[in-house]
Amino acid sequence: MGSILPSIFRSVFAHPDNIRLVTQGPIIKDYLTCVGEVTPPLHWVIDVGCGTGRYTEWLTKKSDFVVGMDINWSGLERVKAKNIPVSLVQSVAEALPFKNLSFDFVLCTEVLEHIENDKLALKEMFRILMPGTSLLLSVPCPPPPYPDSAHKRAGYTKVDIISLLRELGFEPLTTHFCMFTISRLLLKFSTQFMRIFKFPPPVLPLVRLEKFLREDKGYKPFNLVILAKKNTLDCKT
Repeated sequence: MGSILPSIFRSVFAHPDNIRLVTQGPIIKDYLTCVGEVTPPLHWVIDVGCGTGRYTEWLTKKSDFVVGMDINWSGLERVKAKNIPVSLVQSVAEALPFKNLSFDFVLCTEVLEHIENDKLALKEMFRILMPGTSLLLSVPCPPPPYPDSAHKRAGYTKVDIISLLRELGFEPLTTHFCMFTISRLLLKFSTQFMRIFKFPPPVLPLVRLEKFLREDKGYKPFNLVILAKKNTLDCKT
């Protein structure tokens, strides 16, 4: 019963994290599936801003050593409770406590919008990556479906985030939009619902209808996933 209830929660209730797992999760998993097949195998990997370990466990299946890093220890405690082979580090993204060229893959999902100095955080990720290795990044696209006091900015347009990555020495390889109209509506509805009833509404299956929408048909996406490669040894300023 202990394992069934969390599974029901993740598949039925429209908590914002569950909405993201349904819509963004398959894209992240597809990228990671390619590791070792069309790319070199991973050895040293870090999940920057791992939160409660939404994707950290997936990384452990694709690499030799995984670090889960977050500013909040409460989230890291929940990662620890999963009993997965991961080293946990409490830190800020703007000052990563690792040597230069320590990792061959960085995952960073839904983090930059929370950081005042997002450029410095990306510089740190660039610094700890080995040349020719990759950053898998996801960011929200403005406008947000609801105000979030934890965000320092509404999000990034595709042009803006690609420009920032290139300025710092990354070369974007692929981009993928997700979380369209239904996601936006459910995110807005679920946050209002939770304010009143203190739990998310059981309407998550509705978001699966988005697979029938096409991003080239004018639907406004809320999220962008980018795979980028580190080009040079020295970080640009």
